[in-house]
Amino acid sequence: MKILFFAIGNIATPRLEAMLELISDHIDKGDEVFILTCNGSLGTCYVNPYKLKSVCFSCKLRFKLGVKLLNINSSNIFFLKSEVLNKNYLNKEFKSIEELKQFEVDGINLGFGVVSFLISALKDHIFDLNLHRNLIFKLLRSSILVQESFLDFLNKMAMDSVYLFNGRFFDVWPVVQVCKKLGINFYIYEMGGSYFRYLLVKNQFSHDLGFCKKDIECSFDGCDKEKIEIGKTFFMDKRNRQEAIYCYTKEQQLNLLPKLFDKNKKNIIIFNSSRNEFEAFDSYKMFLYNDEIDAVRRIVNDFKYEKETKFYLRVHPNLKDLNNSQINDLKRLDFERHSNLEIIWPEDVVDSYALLDNCDKALVFLSTMGVEACFWGKTSILLAPAFYEDLDCCYKPKSHEEVIKLIKSDLKPLNKRDAIKYGYWVSSFGVPYKKFKPDGPFSGKFMDTNLWDRFGFINKMKLKSLIARDRFKQLFVKKVIR
Repeated sequence: MKILFFAIGNIATPRLEAMLELISDHIDKGDEVFILTCNGSLGTCYVNPYKLKSVCFSCKLRFKLGVKLLNINSSNIFFLKSEVLNKNYLNKEFKSIEELKQFEVDGINLGFGVVSFLISALKDHIFDLNLHRNLIFKLLRSSILVQESFLDFLNKMAMDSVYLFNGRFFDVWPVVQVCKKLGINFYIYEMGGSYFRYLLVKNQFSHDLGFCKKDIECSFDGCDKEKIEIGKTFFMDKRNRQEAIYCYTKEQQLNLLPKLFDKNKKNIIIFNSSRNEFEAFDSYKMFLYNDEIDAVRRIVNDFKYEKETKFYLRVHPNLKDLNNSQINDLKRLDFERHSNLEIIWPEDVVDSYALLDNCDKALVFLSTMGVEACFWGKTSILLAPAFYEDLDCCYKPKSHEEVIKLIKSDLKPLNKRDAIKYGYWVSSFGVPYKKFKPDGPFSGKFMDTNLWDRFGFINKMKLKSLIARDRFKQLFVKKVIR
């Protein structure tokens, strides 16, 4: 079997180490492994949007040291082209984000990867096309360069399978699209449910809603006591601020409720989500409402004469310190002065779990709090697509009228068994590493070697000098990505 690894962004751990693990597996099977990588020709990439020399230097050196550990023949390593051949598209003007998202070159979509990156990098699902015009052209140039380089490689050598990381951004998305068009199997790898695992998905994205829902069902045996305990631990760790990678509630004050919280009222907590990771995917589009603002506005308006009902909107902590479309929409909603709605902003230290405990029901948009509410014995109503939507842990209304009816009804919390199933999946999905030994979320040793430690004195001094120059340079360069 001939296997190609598309390897860019090699500065990141465990991104490079996961690739090395997979390469090692194929070598052990007797497959012939090829690598297509960047030698600095990309004008911008996901891990180095500013084209900093220190990042390029580290990326190339880490890749070189990694493949050296596996004794990969240099004749099996290929590099991206140095220049884009088709320049006809580099000055195209786009009238809308959707037009950019649908942009194609030679029948292959490139626009989705650009839009997906911009939403995540700018942390804004409605970004200004004119303001970021130059950046968009840089991203398109990199996408076209990847597309042309990959097609050029395939014209010289047929591959049985292609591996790449993540797949949804502009510098890797073209590879997925070419594979789909040519009928080549592709595998996407990502971080797994813990930093001791990696996720491997064939011919689809790890973000794919259908894949995730199916994987949840396949992963869990309700009779396995160990899996049940792992599932329960997921929820307890989140509540106790003991998450492995990032804890969104760590700055919140334990048991703190809003100052005027009235426990005698019928209180409803609403948990929203930050919209930057899944917004580009159509499968996550809301079907009951236009967006979360439309949903909250319509719901609170239907209760404006019911003085004993109060809504609290907990804005996701991941939106802290942002000035984007989502925050501005929420500010406009707040300015409308709905008497039965209180918005709790991302930086507010009010305890999300105290709100959950003291409210009658939870309304959720994608947020993990939807399934957490079920685990902690609360009625949960799901208003948007989510990984756990097929589990029996949330009420799933099919119309606005049904939403109102569910809020008014005396509902029992659903069985937490399916919530535990989700907790187990989130904690344990993926394949355990064999040769990579993590000692944290973004560090570890591959084949007992820390690649950063292998830089050597001269390379470390050169890197230090490049970092200093890059910092000096950035003082005079206006940052496009905030």
